[in-house]
Order: sequence, then C-alpha cells, then structure tokens
Amino acid sequence: MSSVADTMDALSRSDPGISPVSKTIPDANLRTQHRLDFLFRLATRSFAFLVLLLLAGIIVSLVAGSLPALRAFGPGFLTSAQWNPVTEQFGALVPIAGTLVTSFIALLIGIPVSFGIALFLTELSPIWMRRPLGTAIELLAAIPSIIYGMWGLFVFAPAFAQLQPWLTATLGAIPLAGMLFQGPPMGIGVLTAEPGKNSWAITGATFILMHKMQTDPAKAKEVLKFFEWAYNDGDAMALELDYIPMPDDVVALVQSAWKSQIKDSSGKSIW
Repeated sequence: MSSVADTMDALSRSDPGISPVSKTIPDANLRTQHRLDFLFRLATRSFAFLVLLLLAGIIVSLVAGSLPALRAFGPGFLTSAQWNPVTEQFGALVPIAGTLVTSFIALLIGIPVSFGIALFLTELSPIWMRRPLGTAIELLAAIPSIIYGMWGLFVFAPAFAQLQPWLTATLGAIPLAGMLFQGPPMGIGVLTAEPGKNSWAITGATFILMHKMQTDPAKAKEVLKFFEWAYNDGDAMALELDYIPMPDDVVALVQSAWKSQIKDSSGKSIW
C-alpha cells in the first residue's frame, strides 16, 4: 500500500496541473471530456450573450416605436399629463405613473407572500406537504398572466368595489398616498367603480356628435338607431360587466335632443 501511495504522490509532484486520479484515466477519454467541456462552456456563453442581445433588441424596438411620438411632441411627451384628442395634445405621464404605481403595489404584495411561501416550504411545512404544495405553486407560473387579469376584472374588481368607499373616506386625505384613492372611480383604474353619487357612467355610447342639419335623412336615422341600441342593449352589457350604466334621465335628455335638433333639409325632425 505504501508503494502505491508513493507512486501517486510522485505523479502529482511531477505535474501539478494534473491530479493523481487523472493519471489513471486514458488520454483519449480525457481529450473527449475536454472537448465536451469546451462545447458546454461555448454553448452556455452563447446563450448568455443571446439573452443580452434579445434585451438590447427589445430596447431598440421600444425606442424605434416611440420616435414618432417624441418627434411630434418632443421630450415633454414623457412628462406631460395632458391628453386632449381635440387639440392633439398628448402626454405619457399618466400611463407611466400608473404603470409604476401598480408595479410597486404588486411588488409590495408579492415579495412578502413569496418569501413567506418559501420560508414555510423550507422550514415549517410537514415533509408530506412540501412536494404537492410546491408543485401547485409552480403550476401558477404556467398560467398566462391574462387569465389573472381577467379574473381580477370580473371577480376581484366587483368585490373590491364594496371596499372602495371606506378606502376613499379613510385614506383619501393622506398626503401623497392619498392620491391613489382620490378622484372619480374609473372601473378598471387603481380603484374600481361603485354605485352612488361618485359613480362613473359607462354604457355603449357616452356622447354623440352629429350635424343638426342632415343632407341624408335615411343614413342619419340609421345612425340614431344604432345609438338607440347602444343605450338599451349597451346598458345591459354594462351591467353584466359591473359597470354603472348611463342614468335614465340623461338618456331621456339625449333622446329629446335628437327629436328637437336633428332635422332634414326641410326642417322636419328625423327621429
């Protein structure tokens, strides 16, 4: 046994770059292993650079897509909150701020929950529960995010609407953070719509722009028929989506304006 140990020690001293065990492996196998290691390093390095190239491509694509808006409105497009299609003045500050705020809220909720789940699975969960619970949590990542969005729109938003009046009254006066709870509810904004005096009316049509004097009464009448359908069936659809429909007195006011103001060339009411 001592002679074997002396031989291995002598081999290691003769070539420090090669371990004693490698001397017992045939040279052909070592060369094959070295080639495979080289190919593996090359492949992993290539995929790493590919990820960076994809990220750079996404950035270039976003910049190229934003150039028309930046040319038309200048750098102020990113800092302006104005959005007026009539005067063609647009700003991206509100969407940017909304994205940052909702992302921050998502992180504020998601990070503690994820750490809590990880801590429970590794330290507190019984052994028999770890695998099925871990697998169920991993399956959540396979669900497309649009499914969570639709669930929030049709399930969470109506339920959250019951909580909104309390949040508005309680947190709306807080400096800075209170901005998230002020203003009219938008249904799918930071806060959702709720019945009451502060409700935001939504229906199949919310405004009509037509000439009072119509040169083609038949076409004008068909247009008004469409808006009549929007106020009737559109309201029904709005209710199914838990939106607040247009009040009946407003609809009656609009319909009376059709009868009194939209006329043909002879002055006869079209509706």
